[in-house]
Amino acid sequence: MEAIDIEVELLTKTKPHEHIHQKDGSKCKIHKNWNISSGRDGYNYEIFSAIDWPFGSSSLSIVAGGGVTIEIEPNYCVPLNQYILNTSKYSLSY
Repeated sequence: MEAIDIEVELLTKTKPHEHIHQKDGSKCKIHKNWNISSGRDGYNYEIFSAIDWPFGSSSLSIVAGGGVTIEIEPNYCVPLNQYILNTSKYSLSY
């Protein structure tokens, strides 16, 4: 791994989902990165998703010079056909 960057923008759980703001009016975000300041040689793998805890929208970026294995627990995923049939249930509405 060359670098990892993850960010979650916190949203209200009730629909319509709204951003949670800090006292200064900025969006409440959780952000962490590892090794970002060093050279980022390699392929950039990006995943954008809605997450249940903490509730919000997330982005994950992994820069790797070699192979990467990403394991996803399918029981926690929504199949595309279910998402298409019920987008109001599964999508984030701002």
